[in-house]
Amino acid sequence: MTARESTADEARRYLVEGRLTVRQVSRSGVVAFVRGDSDLVYRTEWSSDADWSCNCPTRTDQCAHLVALRLVTVAHEQRSTR
Repeated sequence: MTARESTADEARRYLVEGRLTVRQVSRSGVVAFVRGDSDLVYRTEWSSDADWSCNCPTRTDQCAHLVALRLVTVAHEQRSTR
């Protein structure tokens, strides 16, 4: 019996297999598409307004698609320099 792949391991595998494609990067967000194991492609994004989101059936911000996007994205709040 094989152990189930963890979400983090699955996300890293998506990256190694070239399944994540970043389509748009701006100060206000990142949009990427991730091909899941079922060969369906999911839209993932980080937005400074809406935070992290994915349109996969998991419907949480902890799915492997978003974990993969987080591994290649640095998101932080802008701080005032006053």
